[in-house]
Amino acid sequence: MGRLNWDSYDLVIACNVGAWPAGVAESLRRYVEKGGGFLLAGGQLAVGVSPGSGWLPAVLGAARSVKPPQSAATSIPAHPVFSLMGGNPSRLLSKTRIRRVTPLSPTGGGKTLLSLKDGTPILVVGQAGEGKSAVWGTTCDRAWTDIPVRSVFVPLLRGILNCLGAGSRGGRPGSRRADPLRCALLRLAPERRYRYALP
Repeated sequence: MGRLNWDSYDLVIACNVGAWPAGVAESLRRYVEKGGGFLLAGGQLAVGVSPGSGWLPAVLGAARSVKPPQSAATSIPAHPVFSLMGGNPSRLLSKTRIRRVTPLSPTGGGKTLLSLKDGTPILVVGQAGEGKSAVWGTTCDRAWTDIPVRSVFVPLLRGILNCLGAGSRGGRPGSRRADPLRCALLRLAPERRYRYALP
């Protein structure tokens, strides 16, 4: 992972990454502070693991079950992350079910955009230097939530990607850009080697 040139991408997405090789967290921090975007998503492997502190908009808590499962609710419906979800994003999110979370504690000006109905933050975004980062307190797959199989998933994910990736190429959140976002997707494969899904 250390050989990747992060500057080639608009944003980096880390889904359920359970270990951060030496130097990677620091290179990601520098990349974000220079204008890149970063999305950290939780999962069983990622419990208790973070690529760094002080530059992420939230601190991850201990993973816990949500019983009964709860839906997500927006705290700032007019935020650009929700720009592709119409005038009432909470309506689309009301049918979702989240069964497990890594609760988030916003830090350093991080803004809570999504919470469980009980108020537990699950999506926090923030600025780090010239760039933006977000922490998602559940999984990007169906392990902990049904959001990936709901109609809300694509506009929500695209809104997050537009928001985080807008800084490095001058796009505006929610805008329709002629050039696609360039993303690096990091995940820990079952055999515990890093895999990259690149454009």
